[in-house]
Amino acid sequence: MLSKPSMTHVLVNNSVNIYHIKIINQKTCIPPILFCLKNLEILIIENTYFCNSKQQINGKMEYLPEQIVKLEKLKTLKISHVNLTYLPNIIGNLLSLTDLSIINTTLRSLPKTISNLKSLKRLRLQNNPYLHSIKEIDGLPALHTLDVRHCSIQDLPRNLPQLVNLYMPYNSLTRLNSDITTLSNKANIEQNFEFNNNRITSITPEIRHVHTLSRLHLDHNLLHNLPRDMFDMKKLTDLFLRNNSVLPNEKQYLNNEFKKKNPKLKFSDNLFYLIN
Repeated sequence: MLSKPSMTHVLVNNSVNIYHIKIINQKTCIPPILFCLKNLEILIIENTYFCNSKQQINGKMEYLPEQIVKLEKLKTLKISHVNLTYLPNIIGNLLSLTDLSIINTTLRSLPKTISNLKSLKRLRLQNNPYLHSIKEIDGLPALHTLDVRHCSIQDLPRNLPQLVNLYMPYNSLTRLNSDITTLSNKANIEQNFEFNNNRITSITPEIRHVHTLSRLHLDHNLLHNLPRDMFDMKKLTDLFLRNNSVLPNEKQYLNNEFKKKNPKLKFSDNLFYLIN
């Protein structure tokens, strides 16, 4: 099998300052001089490691150097396909950061200082199988997209007032508890929540208070029924329930009740959907 080609991509602005670097599959390590690029706004690293690391394993990145704090203008940081197991506390000092992606790594936890990233809008942590908790992000005021697909997360995040898109398929959730009510969008923007392929057995009746929820994905879980309070969720336009454990009588009941409460909501083959 041919190895993937290496690539280093650099963009400069009108002032001839480097503001964008993408480093992919490099055979040589990333030198510390990178942290001298004071105008760098976008840094993308894939399958490449930093030089002078005392914590490398077989020449692969085990950590993110604390010198990254020198990149004060950094807005986007994307790291993937490395042996990264933790982020340094100093990452909480990257106050310009709006987009953070740590994907396909061995990440085990998040630093408490991540809560300092008040400008963070997008957080992507897909395919980190050793990551069991994301409680450190609770309360992030600007976060509107959270993608943690294919991790091992056991609990919902809390207090994300600007959240629009929440992607949590293929995790270890067993219930949707009252924490979900803290995720309602304070700007009344319609929301999309995806919880398919977990082990969810119950949903709190308080979900009715998530009044901005429009699309709810619950395919491939262990649900036997739904809380009756969901009949009053007028903004819910798409409700996916395929491959659960809902009994035929319960399906018929849900179908009848949703028709009464919202005539546009149709039930068919384990799928609720709204006809446009």
